Amino acid sequence: MTRMRTGPVPVALVPDPAWWGRKPRLDKIIYWALDGTSTLDAYLNMEIDDTSAVGPEKYQRPKNERGTDIRVGALWDQGTLGLNGGRGPRQEAAGRGGLAGQRRRRAAHQGRQAAAPGVRHARRRRRTLYNQADARIWKLGHSIPLYQRPQIIAVRKGLVNHGAPGLGDEDPKTIGRLK
Repeated sequence: MTRMRTGPVPVALVPDPAWWGRKPRLDKIIYWALDGTSTLDAYLNMEIDDTSAVGPEKYQRPKNERGTDIRVGALWDQGTLGLNGGRGPRQEAAGRGGLAGQRRRRAAHQGRQAAAPGVRHARRRRRTLYNQADARIWKLGHSIPLYQRPQIIAVRKGLVNHGAPGLGDEDPKTIGRLK
């Protein structure tokens, strides 16, 4: 039975007849450009041979599927928290000034506005130090690593030298099927 896909044209990796090295095990490897939401269904419909199984649904659906092998690798796949990736330290300083302004208005409303010149100077100095620290932090980066997760791939049983290479590399010439 031939399965046909609509949409993007696949890319086939085929051996070069002039290749002087070790002969590949497969006569071709076909890559499909699929969005992340359709790969699991394509795998379960036997249209592709592997899919990411990271996440509860992506793991639960294929894990008991006949002919599926779940492979786990130690890939450096981490979730990060990006802090205002579109803006820099100057805009951040303005945002802090807005919060400080709210605090000042609240203090004035409650009758605590009579700040001595020394207190004003200390506040100004503190704001300057915050802005300097902010600029240095932005030079270093503006994301916080939250968690690291393993690489989890659902692969057809019998497909060898393919799956979750972790920190290693896959060599397409060694990918093959058990006989």
